[in-house]
Amino acid sequence: MAIEVKGLSYIYSRGLPYEKEALTSVSIKIFKGEAVGIVGHTGSGKSTLIQHFNGLILPQVGTVKVFGEEIKNDKRFLKELRRKVGLVFQFPESQLFAETVYDDIAFGPRNLKLSEEEVKERVMWAIDEVGLTSEYLDRSPFSLSGGEKRRVAIAGVLSMKPEILVLDEPTAGLDPQGREEILSVVKRLKSEKDVTVIFVSHSMEDILSLVDRIFVLKEGRVVVEGKIEEVFKNKEIVELFDLSVPDIFLLGEELKEKGFKIDEPFRDPLIAKKEIVKNI
Repeated sequence: MAIEVKGLSYIYSRGLPYEKEALTSVSIKIFKGEAVGIVGHTGSGKSTLIQHFNGLILPQVGTVKVFGEEIKNDKRFLKELRRKVGLVFQFPESQLFAETVYDDIAFGPRNLKLSEEEVKERVMWAIDEVGLTSEYLDRSPFSLSGGEKRRVAIAGVLSMKPEILVLDEPTAGLDPQGREEILSVVKRLKSEKDVTVIFVSHSMEDILSLVDRIFVLKEGRVVVEGKIEEVFKNKEIVELFDLSVPDIFLLGEELKEKGFKIDEPFRDPLIAKKEIVKNI
């Protein structure tokens, strides 16, 4: 088990007149090596939940376990936890600061007191994982495109060799090319199965193409949990929780109803093309 959350509740400004309950009795399980999506409207509690995963927020009520160990307010424990659980915030490129791409990616490994040889190995591995060449390493991160900056920011998190990678709205604000670049990075990480991927997004198209299971949050509660195809096929759930099912998925289901032999749900255009060609 990668992450197990039991009965988690959290209140901001607890005890004050303007206190706000962000999470209420949340219980979820995320298994090692899987890719899951966390979805919900703004204010549903998504960001509060994922910040519990690496101890940026500590539980007030309930427990959070990572690889079987309960999160606690211990400096040494939290340092190791944040090495295991990498969190990529929204617009992570705003946290780039170094003069070169190399130094930005190397920042985390250097803080681990690794040798420069080990640091270099991690930087080279991380830049390759995000689909950039070593030619970028001597460039200023501020000279890059939006998608490239975000990939460098993700490489900085990957250089810590996390076992769990949490991505909060990683495609937000990017143009179509930048979005595809980030999605290809996440798909590569998912296929390698070495990293448990937790993907938070408003975009159901992104969620559909990347994850196997989803958790739907509403007003701080998990209201739906299940395999993504089963959730999207359930019209009652879709309408009740206002889920925007991608058109490409609906196309696959419509073709099935019309007698086409569709073996694989339409999760992205490549799958749709393959399944349609089989029927020609």
